[in-house]
Amino acid sequence: MENLPPCATTILSSMDSPTQSQYSSLIHLALSWALLIFPSSSPTSPSHDSPSKLVQEACSKTANHSFCIEAYESDPRTPSASTLLDLARIAIELGMANATDTRSGISDMYRSTETEATKKPSLEWCMFWYDDVIASFRSAEEELEEDVLSANYDVFIAGESAGHCGERLASDGVQDRWISMRNSFSKYFSDMAFVTTSG
Repeated sequence: MENLPPCATTILSSMDSPTQSQYSSLIHLALSWALLIFPSSSPTSPSHDSPSKLVQEACSKTANHSFCIEAYESDPRTPSASTLLDLARIAIELGMANATDTRSGISDMYRSTETEATKKPSLEWCMFWYDDVIASFRSAEEELEEDVLSANYDVFIAGESAGHCGERLASDGVQDRWISMRNSFSKYFSDMAFVTTSG
């Protein structure tokens, strides 16, 4: 995958199913790479301090607590976040970065001559759904200050659209660990943003 660091590609191509330690490493790699898309969100050295009470409370309401904690700790803006909407903006921008990179990676697969022709219709649908994921996160970011309810709805739709990509792959009998992992990340970011815009 051109849009993933070589070390991430190596891990993904060498494993049949991720162990817990591999999964944690993949989260870190994906988050670090996604953060590079936004200059304001460049990754810093991991903090050894405990997550703030605000982060702990927000993440306790998400489907994947450990992913939520690690995602927020990977962003240098988190220590200065004082409200749920501050965390929501971080989650939305991380979600958009992940979705943009995922859309690009799927597009590379679709264009590759090494990709089986039978897989390409599913990839085309996933590109369509990831256009919607990106658009939904972008709308949510624009609405965050003035219309939180609309932002809340849009981040929910972002997660649903990523899920539709996975459903299409499953219905076509296509298995792809990388896309499945990125679909999960998109849904986790959607969940983080949904929780922080629901308060």
